[in-house]
Amino acid sequence: MRPFAFYEPDKKTKESKVKTKRKRVIWLDIAKGIAILSVVLYHTGFLPLQKQLLPIITSYMLPIFCVIGGYTYTQQNNHIIFFKKKVKSLIIPYFVVGILSYLIWFVLISISNYQIIKLNLQDQFIQFLLGKNLIFNGPLWFLATFFWQLFFLILSFFY
Repeated sequence: MRPFAFYEPDKKTKESKVKTKRKRVIWLDIAKGIAILSVVLYHTGFLPLQKQLLPIITSYMLPIFCVIGGYTYTQQNNHIIFFKKKVKSLIIPYFVVGILSYLIWFVLISISNYQIIKLNLQDQFIQFLLGKNLIFNGPLWFLATFFWQLFFLILSFFY
């Protein structure tokens, strides 16, 4: 297996410009599964021995995604194409889901006449662009953060 390659090319197929079948790297799939399960257990609050296990889980549950993202990154000749793909897979979903979440949240708050946090529209928009304090859909921050993590990884290759 090549270093920094997430999938190993299948020996039965010829590598060409056509997409080749690739074998799954089992240990990476297991690591991602453990990380995903940890995040779900953390956010649901359903965790036996929560007081003892939360400090352990919180120490690895998000860094593991960044480590796997960096490990599975394969250096590309054209960074513009790479970023276009990441904008499609991370930033566009961030904005689409974020805007829909905000609209639903705004309607529910307007109907109920109850405001949890009083922020003006400009402050909410700036926080949304920065990916922080998302009171209408908190977990979205990770998409923007992961995008910037990959951006700085590639930037580090130039210096």
